[in-house]
Amino acid sequence: MDEFPKRSALLLVDCQNDFIDPPAALKRIGMLGASAEDRVAVVNKLKTLLEAVRRSSRPIFHVRTIFRRDLADCLFAPLWKMRLGRDTPFLTEGSPGAAFIYETSREPSDFVITKKAHSAFQYTPLDRMLSDLDIRTCLVAGFGGVSGSVDDTIRQGAALGYDIAVIADAVFPLDPSFALSLKNRASIQN
Repeated sequence: MDEFPKRSALLLVDCQNDFIDPPAALKRIGMLGASAEDRVAVVNKLKTLLEAVRRSSRPIFHVRTIFRRDLADCLFAPLWKMRLGRDTPFLTEGSPGAAFIYETSREPSDFVITKKAHSAFQYTPLDRMLSDLDIRTCLVAGFGGVSGSVDDTIRQGAALGYDIAVIADAVFPLDPSFALSLKNRASIQN
């Protein structure tokens, strides 16, 4: 995607060490982590995408998931919350795993949204902020393989009336079937 709609914003969802950096914490909770090769491919695309969006002066929202160590503030579905467990630090506030990957570090003009649930819109000010900026199109990239973060974000964003475009080669997992599963909810861009 070379040109971005005038009233668009980039949502970078869960570009955090626990999701993407090998050895990913995902393996510790029994999930498939990113291979080193997939990490390089996704991160390179994310960097290219960020540069292009910054050149176009479109807003960028870094959406992160962070929990207290005891998960008292975790609003994930109960089965996901059980899978996270309390003994395995995962996306724990203040931990290196909860930090953004350094390749997608934010600039002062970028926005940061902290979520406690699956969707970037659920229990966050994201909808209000996008509305205040007169955003109509959300470009979505990042990590989509654990709790449905990308899936639920695009589903809820579309229900709120936003046009959604998923940047497929900037979403982990880099699996065509994952992108295909999103096709009924958003346009898929490369």
